[in-house]
Amino acid sequence: MGWNKIIIDVDYQPCDPGITNTFSERTEVNRSDLKPGLSIAYKDPSGLFPSILVKEIDDQGITLQAGKREYRFEDVNGRRTAKMGKTGRDYTYFWLWAALVSDENFDL
Repeated sequence: MGWNKIIIDVDYQPCDPGITNTFSERTEVNRSDLKPGLSIAYKDPSGLFPSILVKEIDDQGITLQAGKREYRFEDVNGRRTAKMGKTGRDYTYFWLWAALVSDENFDL
């Protein structure tokens, strides 16, 4: 079975004393909606992360570009995950993650 979607998460945590919760905005994109040369629209509450461009797609995985860096995700044991960025604004930390998923029942 091949991979079937990309999940992009922007996790964030306020730096206020006493707040220990981390929050997340998730975007799921089916493989059939991904095309080389197109950008992936994703939820980014920071407004600071770069657009994500689809560079290549094949049966083994996908190559994405965020800013000047490229990331290769391959279908290995059902998923492949990478931290694509981190930043901060207004006393809040933000992290950008992406994952390739091959099992519709797999939950990150």
